[in-house]
Amino acid sequence: MRRPPRSGPRNNRYARHWHRAMIAQLGGHCVWCRKRTRLELDHIHGRTWSPRALSWHRRIKRYREEMAAGLLQVLCRSCNAIKGATQERPARAAAALVVAGAGDFETEPEWVREAS
Repeated sequence: MRRPPRSGPRNNRYARHWHRAMIAQLGGHCVWCRKRTRLELDHIHGRTWSPRALSWHRRIKRYREEMAAGLLQVLCRSCNAIKGATQERPARAAAALVVAGAGDFETEPEWVREAS
Protein backbone atom coordinates (compact mmCIF):
# COMPACT_ATOMS: atom_id res chain seq x y z
CA MET A 1 0.00 0.00 0.00
CA ARG A 2 1.35 3.41 -0.99
CA ARG A 3 1.97 5.95 1.72
CA PRO A 4 0.08 9.21 1.25
CA PRO A 5 2.25 12.18 0.32
CA ARG A 6 3.59 14.17 3.20
CA SER A 7 1.74 17.35 3.84
CA GLY A 8 3.38 20.32 5.40
CA PRO A 9 3.64 24.09 5.25
CA ARG A 10 5.55 24.04 1.96
CA ASN A 11 3.02 21.81 0.19
CA ASN A 12 0.08 23.74 1.63
CA ARG A 13 1.62 27.03 0.52
CA TYR A 14 2.10 25.66 -3.00
CA ALA A 15 -1.49 24.40 -3.16
CA ARG A 16 -2.84 27.77 -1.92
CA HIS A 17 -0.73 29.53 -4.54
CA TRP A 18 -2.26 27.46 -7.36
CA HIS A 19 -5.76 27.83 -5.93
CA ARG A 20 -5.43 31.64 -5.89
CA ALA A 21 -3.88 31.63 -9.37
CA MET A 22 -6.75 29.59 -10.81
CA ILE A 23 -9.32 31.89 -9.21
CA ALA A 24 -7.50 34.91 -10.67
CA GLN A 25 -7.45 33.30 -14.14
CA LEU A 26 -11.20 32.71 -13.91
CA GLY A 27 -11.89 36.37 -13.20
CA GLY A 28 -11.21 36.76 -9.49
CA HIS A 29 -14.84 37.30 -8.44
CA CYS A 30 -18.04 35.33 -7.93
CA VAL A 31 -19.82 34.88 -11.25
CA TRP A 32 -23.22 35.23 -9.55
CA CYS A 33 -22.88 38.10 -7.07
CA ARG A 34 -19.48 39.61 -8.02
CA LYS A 35 -18.04 39.29 -4.47
CA ARG A 36 -14.26 39.09 -4.24
CA THR A 37 -14.02 37.43 -0.82
CA ARG A 38 -14.34 33.81 0.34
CA LEU A 39 -14.04 32.51 -3.23
CA GLU A 40 -14.19 28.85 -4.18
CA LEU A 41 -13.70 26.86 -7.35
CA ASP A 42 -17.00 25.31 -8.41
CA HIS A 43 -17.55 22.46 -10.86
CA ILE A 44 -20.32 23.70 -13.15
CA HIS A 45 -21.82 20.24 -13.68
CA GLY A 46 -20.67 18.65 -10.43
CA ARG A 47 -17.48 16.78 -9.64
CA THR A 48 -17.16 13.11 -10.59
CA TRP A 49 -14.03 12.45 -8.52
CA SER A 50 -13.10 12.63 -4.85
CA PRO A 51 -10.43 15.20 -3.92
CA ARG A 52 -9.43 13.15 -0.88
CA ALA A 53 -8.55 10.21 -3.12
CA LEU A 54 -5.84 12.28 -4.86
CA SER A 55 -2.62 13.76 -3.59
CA TRP A 56 -2.43 17.55 -3.58
CA HIS A 57 -0.34 17.76 -6.75
CA ARG A 58 -2.64 15.39 -8.67
CA ARG A 59 -5.62 17.37 -7.40
CA ILE A 60 -4.09 20.61 -8.73
CA LYS A 61 -3.39 18.92 -12.06
CA ARG A 62 -7.01 17.75 -12.26
CA TYR A 63 -8.32 21.24 -11.45
CA ARG A 64 -6.05 22.77 -14.12
CA GLU A 65 -7.29 20.28 -16.74
CA GLU A 66 -10.90 21.02 -15.82
CA MET A 67 -10.26 24.76 -15.91
CA ALA A 68 -8.78 24.44 -19.42
CA ALA A 69 -11.86 22.48 -20.50
CA GLY A 70 -14.18 25.19 -19.14
CA LEU A 71 -15.68 23.01 -16.42
CA LEU A 72 -14.91 25.35 -13.49
CA GLN A 73 -16.31 28.67 -12.34
CA VAL A 74 -15.65 30.88 -9.34
CA LEU A 75 -18.39 31.24 -6.73
CA CYS A 76 -18.28 32.80 -3.29
CA ARG A 77 -18.95 30.45 -0.41
CA SER A 78 -22.59 31.52 0.03
CA CYS A 79 -23.49 31.22 -3.68
CA ASN A 80 -21.75 27.84 -3.85
CA ALA A 81 -23.79 26.69 -0.84
CA ILE A 82 -27.01 27.76 -2.57
CA LYS A 83 -26.01 25.93 -5.73
CA GLY A 84 -25.01 22.83 -3.77
CA ALA A 85 -28.28 22.82 -1.85
CA THR A 86 -30.28 22.83 -5.06
CA GLN A 87 -28.27 19.99 -6.56
CA GLU A 88 -28.71 17.78 -3.50
CA ARG A 89 -32.44 18.40 -3.10
CA PRO A 90 -33.55 19.69 -6.50
CA ALA A 91 -37.31 19.63 -6.04
CA ARG A 92 -37.60 21.40 -2.68
CA ALA A 93 -34.57 23.72 -2.75
CA ALA A 94 -34.94 24.79 -6.39
CA ALA A 95 -38.59 25.64 -5.81
CA ALA A 96 -37.65 27.78 -2.81
CA LEU A 97 -35.01 29.63 -4.83
CA VAL A 98 -37.35 30.22 -7.77
CA VAL A 99 -39.85 31.75 -5.36
CA ALA A 100 -37.02 33.91 -4.00
CA GLY A 101 -36.08 34.91 -7.57
CA ALA A 102 -32.70 33.19 -7.83
CA GLY A 103 -33.16 32.28 -11.52
CA ASP A 104 -31.18 29.83 -13.64
CA PHE A 105 -28.00 28.28 -12.22
CA GLU A 106 -26.18 27.91 -15.54
CA THR A 107 -25.93 31.69 -15.71
CA GLU A 108 -26.22 34.47 -13.16
CA PRO A 109 -29.21 34.49 -10.83
CA GLU A 110 -32.04 36.73 -12.00
CA TRP A 111 -31.63 39.09 -9.03
CA VAL A 112 -28.02 39.71 -10.07
CA ARG A 113 -29.04 40.50 -13.66
CA GLU A 114 -31.73 42.91 -12.43
CA ALA A 115 -29.27 44.70 -10.15
CA SER A 116 -26.85 45.36 -13.03
